[in-house]
Amino acid sequence: MPIERFLGKVILMTGATQGIGLEAARRVGLEGGKLVISSRQETNVKQAVTELRNEGIDVHGMTCHQGEREDRRKLLDFTVRKYGGIDAVFMSAGVSPHHGNILTVTEDLFDKTFDVNVKENFLFIQELVPFLEKRGRGSIVTNSTAIACDYGIGTLGKNLQLYAVSKFTQAAMVYHVSRDSFAKNVRINCVLPGLIDTNFLKGGVSDAAYQGHLKKMSIDPKASRLGKPSEVGSLVAFLLSEDSTFINGESITCAGGVGSSRYC
Repeated sequence: MPIERFLGKVILMTGATQGIGLEAARRVGLEGGKLVISSRQETNVKQAVTELRNEGIDVHGMTCHQGEREDRRKLLDFTVRKYGGIDAVFMSAGVSPHHGNILTVTEDLFDKTFDVNVKENFLFIQELVPFLEKRGRGSIVTNSTAIACDYGIGTLGKNLQLYAVSKFTQAAMVYHVSRDSFAKNVRINCVLPGLIDTNFLKGGVSDAAYQGHLKKMSIDPKASRLGKPSEVGSLVAFLLSEDSTFINGESITCAGGVGSSRYC
């Protein structure tokens, strides 16, 4: 019997046109969810919607820059017009505009990173909770990174230091905000993907650095591999579903044991 955990549920997803976001959308959609997906590029939205619809998934899409309040408002209005409400949200959008030693970052790039990855995630949660509360219960999942919370794996992302710091802050924010949201029957959790085979990973971690990390941690390369976006997507689906109704305020690592969460 197929799993249908999301029948009758409306799920909104940002940054959901490729990689982890797209695979999470696919998993939720194949389990019966009605989807609204978004990203900043119209071409990517159209392509993802077509791909998912070809698999029989009920999905609509629109462009949205999660860091822009007006874009978020339009996305919420669009979702409610299409489906009547919102039951769950995966916030996968994020930015990493600075690569290199964190001490070389400019104030503008620091502000941009924290504005999108922390501040706008928080503001979006504020905006979303009343919609989910109106439905009686709901779940929000944000997308952080294991690089933020484990020193060993963090050395792999040395070119992503600012990104890692912002995502560590995001995970802490989720923990604290979730305490108040739980009283409204809205759960908020955070996933911490490890080294996942995505375009984003290729821009920040070299294969040589990865192999060096495995050697330093005494991990046999044969016992490790890059993760698949679908493997994180299945974790996201679990946290969005009612199978996880007593999980709240958690930062859950999905890294194949290479980047266990030590600090989040």
